[in-house]
Amino acid sequence: MWSIKFPFTGQVDEKSLNSLLPVGTRTEATDNDRFVVIMDSYPPRKVGDICAVEEAVIIRFYTDIHEGSVFATGFGLRHPHYNPGQILFGYVYRTPSGLFQLDKLPSILRSEAISQMENYDTAGNVYFVSFYRGGWDTEFLTVATMQKVLPRGELGFFEVAPVTLHLGDIENERTM
Repeated sequence: MWSIKFPFTGQVDEKSLNSLLPVGTRTEATDNDRFVVIMDSYPPRKVGDICAVEEAVIIRFYTDIHEGSVFATGFGLRHPHYNPGQILFGYVYRTPSGLFQLDKLPSILRSEAISQMENYDTAGNVYFVSFYRGGWDTEFLTVATMQKVLPRGELGFFEVAPVTLHLGDIENERTM
């Protein structure tokens, strides 16, 4: 399952949310701040859900079913800057407690991220990762690939992936 936080202000109702969605999908309210996304197929399928939060909505895509992946693709085409299927590249630090921290903002260009490797090759427990935008939230990062950064700016063998990393805050790890 992928999710993204999409900026949204104004009335949160079926009509306003339907204007965000790709053709062939619609919302149905389940309670005050929650909506289910339905794909108009035969039979109709639940392909995601939407939850209203302050000045945004969180959209979850049920990518474990084909129609949910189609919904994610359609949403990405309609809103390229919030494409849940876009691959991003970056670096994560692994802490002694086993938590990870994503360093800086990830890049959409692999070559740009690789060019930054010299900043990481002397640090310990740093990994170069690729992941989908929809697999990244404040607490977890589901990586597609993960390689240890070695001295002299080289990458190690691929680690077991995909894997979900539990994110933490290295600077404040003692208080966690």
